[in-house]
Amino acid sequence: MLGAKTTFAERAWVTYMARDHFAPVDLRYHLFRWSDRHVVESLDAFEETWGVTLDRQMYRYSWAASHRARATETTYPRRRRILGKERFARWVVDPLERKVVDEQLALRGDRTPSVPREVSHGDVERVRIRPPQVPADGGG
Repeated sequence: MLGAKTTFAERAWVTYMARDHFAPVDLRYHLFRWSDRHVVESLDAFEETWGVTLDRQMYRYSWAASHRARATETTYPRRRRILGKERFARWVVDPLERKVVDEQLALRGDRTPSVPREVSHGDVERVRIRPPQVPADGGG
C-alpha cells in the first residue's frame, strides 16, 4: 500500500521524528497512517488483542489529529500562515486526509484490512522475532 513495503529487523534503530519537517513525498503515508479511520482500527485491534482500554479520545483528537496537522503544516507552511490554524485544518488537512484514505481503500479492494482484526495471542507468539539460528559448525 502506498508503494511501500513493511519489514522487521532485529537490530533496527527506531526514531521518533514527528516534530521534524515533513517532505511532500512523506505526507500521503502519514495522513493515511494517522487518519482517524486508521487510528480507530488500530485502537480496536490493540484493545481487543491485549484486553486493555485506552483513552480513545486522547489518541484520536489530541495525538493523531495533532500529528496529521503537524505533517500537513510543515509541508504547506505558507498555506497554514495565510489560512490560520482552524481554516487550514478544515480546508486543507481534513479534505486531504479523506482523499488519501479513500484512494487507499479503493486500491485495497477486497484485500485484508490495514489493521488485522481478532488477532489471537497464539498469532502474536507466532510472529515474534526470533534471533537467527547459528549452524552447529559455527557458520564457517
